[in-house]
Amino acid sequence: MAPDNLYYKVKNIFSPEKRQQMLELANKPGAFFDNSYGISFFKHPLQLDSLEINGPWQVQMLKQTVEESKIHKDKNRHNEFDDIYMPRATVINWPIQGKGYTVFYAEDKHACIGTVSYTNESGAILNTGGYNHNVILSSDQPRIVFQLCFDTNFERVKDFYEKDLSMRTY
Repeated sequence: MAPDNLYYKVKNIFSPEKRQQMLELANKPGAFFDNSYGISFFKHPLQLDSLEINGPWQVQMLKQTVEESKIHKDKNRHNEFDDIYMPRATVINWPIQGKGYTVFYAEDKHACIGTVSYTNESGAILNTGGYNHNVILSSDQPRIVFQLCFDTNFERVKDFYEKDLSMRTY
């Protein structure tokens, strides 16, 4: 049985217009920086401030073109281009293009302990800093996700979502 703090499915909080703005930013030439995990980070997350999605988080977009990313556990870091702190303890993840699913693994990175799939109409709070995971691409189209990134634990982000974010639309 999967631990109950791997993921929590959430509704889409973005209008079609906001999602279109995200895609326009994502599709600009050179928007993403490739890393060793097989998932590229949006190079300049400060440019995402133009979306006006402000709160106690940092915003980020990711793009995946490889079939399967490396198994890894997220770590808080500094963005190399904008020199801003990028928390990665817990993220709320909304796909805006393409399809895929997240697989969580035991500490040994061999045993699968849970899987979550969600569509462009929903998202998920992911415990990316607490568990090893990877993403499997399940479409020919690159997968682009928009994230709210938090430097706090899964349960606090889940509570914050239920009490605040679930009632918002951007």
